[in-house]
Formats: sequence, structure tokens, C-alpha cells
Amino acid sequence: MAYFRGLSNSLNRRFCSVPDLVILDINMPDMSGWQVLEAFEAMELFKKHHIEVLMLTSSEYAEDLAKSREYSLCKGYLTKPLTLQKLSTEFKNLRNGSLTG
Repeated sequence: MAYFRGLSNSLNRRFCSVPDLVILDINMPDMSGWQVLEAFEAMELFKKHHIEVLMLTSSEYAEDLAKSREYSLCKGYLTKPLTLQKLSTEFKNLRNGSLTG
């Protein structure tokens, strides 16, 4: 969160690079991925630069997949273990504009 807040404050610099995609784990120690995603949705940075989010989890709960679809920033749902093949497939789906899970 500190990185993205800092990025929001330094966008006036020419050499500032904004990511196109964030892979966000649902299970984290201080904040859940859902809490972080809600914070991202409220940040102008994500809206202005069309930053997309992929949720990453070890959970295959249908409820989590359904919840991920409630967020406009969330463009996909990946389950662990994360492999190069899964990432490649997800990137192709993102290019085609489809939400996956």
C-alpha cells in the first residue's frame, strides 16, 4: 500500500513508471487481499492509469471467485501453485478482455 500511495504522490515526475497489472494474494498477514483491493478501487491512480488486478490464492472456493467478480479492477483469479503456463494463459485472457477463474 505504501508503494502505491507513494506512486500516487510522485506521478508528476517524468521518470515515474506505473504498472499495468498487480498480482494480489488474498491471504496476507496484515491486510487481506480483499482489503487491499478495496483500497485500490478507491485510489485515483488505479482509475486514471487503468491498472488491473489478478487475485492469487490457494483457495478454490466458489465464493472467493464470485467475490473477485464484484470488483471492477479484478480481471482474473489464479490458484496456487502459480506456474508459467497459468500466467501465460491469464495474460492471453486479459488481452482478449475476459475475466477468468
